[in-house]
Amino acid sequence: MSTRPKAQPLLELKNLRRSFGGTKAVNGVSLTVYKGEILGIIGRSGAGKSTLIRCINGLEKPDSGSIFYKSRDSAGLTLEESRQMRRRIAMIFQQFNLLSSRTIIDNVALPLKLAGMSKIARRQKAAELLQTVGLGGKEQHYPAFLSGGQKQRVGIARALAAGPDILLSDEASSALDPETTQAILQLLREINRKMGVTIILITHEMEVIRAIADRLIVLDKGKIVEQGAVKDIFARPQAAATRALLQTIIPSLPPALAAQLRPQGHEAVIEFHLSGAAANTPFLQDLQRDTGAIARIIHGGMDTIQGERQGRFFLALNAGDKAKLAQALAWLAAKGDKSEVLGYV
Repeated sequence: MSTRPKAQPLLELKNLRRSFGGTKAVNGVSLTVYKGEILGIIGRSGAGKSTLIRCINGLEKPDSGSIFYKSRDSAGLTLEESRQMRRRIAMIFQQFNLLSSRTIIDNVALPLKLAGMSKIARRQKAAELLQTVGLGGKEQHYPAFLSGGQKQRVGIARALAAGPDILLSDEASSALDPETTQAILQLLREINRKMGVTIILITHEMEVIRAIADRLIVLDKGKIVEQGAVKDIFARPQAAATRALLQTIIPSLPPALAAQLRPQGHEAVIEFHLSGAAANTPFLQDLQRDTGAIARIIHGGMDTIQGERQGRFFLALNAGDKAKLAQALAWLAAKGDKSEVLGYV
């Protein structure tokens, strides 16, 4: 299945490199961002995420490689064209970066003031943006009187002030509690869908990716190790770095049971994943009907990723009848995305 969205490339990076001393923070990264998508870029600490995003918004100059914005090489732009490009790529930050001495409407209006917009026009625009992010009626409040989630909403409104094509989110939800995080992610999805703003999410949290991203790029040690549609990567992760990141949200075998696993035993313990049409079937009943084997679920459950059902289960199968067990294992391997015997109890 193709993972490419049906849209034109908006931003392209070609063989981008950036080093600090002997550390290759970004090491030959090539990627394409398509208009209207939500692209997640994930990696552990030190993977190169923040350096990459700073190269995109011009805060870092790559050592080599090219950045194309709307098919134009940024290296060939005039100074004024470079300024215009940076205005079209806005950013929201983890720590909000609001001016404490200004009201929130003045915080949002500041980029418009710097762009030369009249006071009346910029305050009207700022008020509209605050309404968009759910802060209508709080225009004269100061940042100190806002919650963390409200401050992030102000940051989003300020980022939208210049009418950007691309919104960069650098760990924008990591300082928030889970409930507020979900509200901010829902707001970003609404902005993407209603305003057509392309969003690039930089995060170390797979939960954020699962919530709103269309496509996922996994960075490890400055390189892209995996990319594709979120539902495909969640169902069938290929890179070790991806599998490690997914461990934070994918059900794992309870430690007490894992400690009991042996090379031989009465029951085989199997990790079984399935997705798509297979996830909408009564697979335990089908397994028994086709092979005569009776499996029980030890742990796991179903999830929905990008509208697709995905199941991750740990099953127990009687290991006394070796022929029937082999038939059942072959059936599971044919029906699922993953079927692995972890051991016996």
